[in-house]
Amino acid sequence: MPTSKGIRVRCQQLNQTVGDFLHNTEAIISALKVAERDGVDLLVLPELVVSAYSPQDLLESSWFVHDYLNATDQIVRATQDTAILFGTISENTNGHGRPLFNTAILAQNGKTVAMRHKTLLPTYDVFDELRYFEPATENTPVLWNGIRLGITICEDIWNVENERAYHKYDRDPSRELKSAGAEIIVNISASPYTRTKAESRRKMLIRHAYELELPFIYANQCGANTEVIFDGDSMLVNPGGDIVAVAPMFDEGWVDGTLVDGRILVDKPLSLGLPTLDERIFRAITTGIRDYYRKSGIPGKAVVGLSGGIDSALVAVLAVEALGRDHVVGI
Repeated sequence: MPTSKGIRVRCQQLNQTVGDFLHNTEAIISALKVAERDGVDLLVLPELVVSAYSPQDLLESSWFVHDYLNATDQIVRATQDTAILFGTISENTNGHGRPLFNTAILAQNGKTVAMRHKTLLPTYDVFDELRYFEPATENTPVLWNGIRLGITICEDIWNVENERAYHKYDRDPSRELKSAGAEIIVNISASPYTRTKAESRRKMLIRHAYELELPFIYANQCGANTEVIFDGDSMLVNPGGDIVAVAPMFDEGWVDGTLVDGRILVDKPLSLGLPTLDERIFRAITTGIRDYYRKSGIPGKAVVGLSGGIDSALVAVLAVEALGRDHVVGI
């Protein structure tokens, strides 16, 4: 499928619902069909995209794991010429350690081409991954279509920058992959929104691309699941740290690029600038409200107590923005 013009890559962010395998799988296969139609060679989707992040203690239920693995197999079987790299789980058959891995699967033509597991498992803030997953002990590049892909999952690239020094990791998976011959680093992610995350994320990706002199593909989840909000902000970064395309914040969408001679070429840069901090906070809150109602299946309307003061007025504005004026009642 690749031509002499290079490998066409699509980095896409989806708003999935935790545990809704029917909807989530349909959304992934739909994205795959559109990518196939558009002549994309490789579609990259976020971390744990099959279940959405994070399923937490659902991972301890055998029925949930069974349905999760079945959904994963369905996605693999749906692939044709367009390859897909997506986040899921897989079983740990080593006979020791935790029963599951946080996994990235590369699939094409109805088969699994490669699997790579997450190395750095966060246990701070909203994360408790070491409770459920066994960390990978090694990671090597995947040779696909003549290029060596360095596949990483979320925290694997957060060892060089963080909003706070929660951990000082003694491993750098991206640098290890570079040393092993990787020609591009792909990171599938579920990185939650914070007030400063967008700046620290870009700083981190620029630093990686500059120091390793490799292009980066970064696919992040968008939408909200209960109190955890994801802002998307998926992007393509060239060696030297040049960001060449960014997907819209908080909304589903994608960016396309063509990998040629170690660089990612795009027709035109997309949304490179960041919205203001106030706009991001507003979008984050309305995203959280909207998805809480939608994903919880809450019917009817929101009721807001109005005192006449600025606090309740702001709450009413946020509710109307999130749900629509016909779905908000002020008292």
